Amino acid sequence: MQLPIELLEQELKRGTILHSNIFENIDHGKFFAIIGEDDKNVIGTFFVNSKINDFISTKPKLLELQYPLHCTIYQFLNYDSYLCCSDLIKIDKTSLAQSICKGESMIKGNLIEEDLKKILNNVNKSKIFSEQEKNNFFK
Repeated sequence: MQLPIELLEQELKRGTILHSNIFENIDHGKFFAIIGEDDKNVIGTFFVNSKINDFISTKPKLLELQYPLHCTIYQFLNYDSYLCCSDLIKIDKTSLAQSICKGESMIKGNLIEEDLKKILNNVNKSKIFSEQEKNNFFK
């Protein structure tokens, strides 16, 4: 039985972690977490990566925005990973819900409250995001 788009959209909220193959420039499925939603039905997300990119390792402001996700807590992960909180990816909420209906995306879990609070604190303190991005997605 397939849920209506409106019900799926209600599940797409801050802290929801999904796995999807909808990203055009990526040749494999990616985990990502929803960090917020603006007033135009666009959600802001961060990718989950298995390791920190070498480029990011040389940039302290970006490196401090790599948040560890432990596979003992997030059991759908095969190994400890990092939420890349330095690159905000924006996705239309209805399109994401439709991708779930098509089987292209799947809800895997949710960030635990402690991690979500730390992530929001880090991104709100960061100077790499504009005040508008912070107000739209991180408040």
